[in-house]
Amino acid sequence: MIKPTTIKLSNMKISKYGTFGIHQEWVDQYLTDTDSFWEDNFLGVKQVPSFKAWLKDAEIIDEKSKLTPFGELCVEINRENTTLLWELIHINLAYNSPLMGWFSSSVGFNTEIGRKDFDKLALEYFQQTFKETTITYAVQALVQTFKYSPIGEDLRQFVSQDTKGTSFQRLPYNDLSPEAVAYSLYKYAEQKGIKMLRVSDLYRSEELCGVYREFGISKGELQKKLRFLSSEKNRVLVAELTMGLDHITLRDDLDQLVVLKSLLQ
Repeated sequence: MIKPTTIKLSNMKISKYGTFGIHQEWVDQYLTDTDSFWEDNFLGVKQVPSFKAWLKDAEIIDEKSKLTPFGELCVEINRENTTLLWELIHINLAYNSPLMGWFSSSVGFNTEIGRKDFDKLALEYFQQTFKETTITYAVQALVQTFKYSPIGEDLRQFVSQDTKGTSFQRLPYNDLSPEAVAYSLYKYAEQKGIKMLRVSDLYRSEELCGVYREFGISKGELQKKLRFLSSEKNRVLVAELTMGLDHITLRDDLDQLVVLKSLLQ
């Protein structure tokens, strides 16, 4: 079901996207030729600032539109594994985009919802902070992101239930890459200021972020991936999942970017 959330909206702009979502073909073209993209691309004049806003929220570029260290890694990942790329983009957007943050924390799994009802929910949530027209445009941008990137159908975040696109479901995505699981856990831990957590923490009804809120991955599937990560030679975490335990211990010497690089070697 859809549930209310209490994300802090201060200093968060939703008008920066215009009505444009982040498109897979834009990202692919940018990551294929980061040096000359801003001088030579097929985007319209109004699409450029929107795309930059999404790339910043995805942590691919910085405030000066230069590649970040994460963005540099994305250039490599885009050549080898676009599914992983979009899993990582979705994780970052859930933390940095007020729209995706609202969606990830508020929209439940396995519940069909009409497109008009979706608009109403966004309006109810954002109306105390933003104008109605601003919210309407922003929701269009979010829906475009789902439509024109793998986040919608492939990652099962916005799966159309009819040919006209008048209703959708958010469905659990259990095929999450182990690398994305590790990245998500380290990002979650950094935000919380912790290095130890329990699997059950991620599934609490009051939890607004983390790998379950991002993807709806089942506890059983998550535990499988944790066991894999815990047994790798590049052991980036310790998962104690027997005898009723559900403890995850992360390494003090790693952050999400170093973890990702380590697992991709």
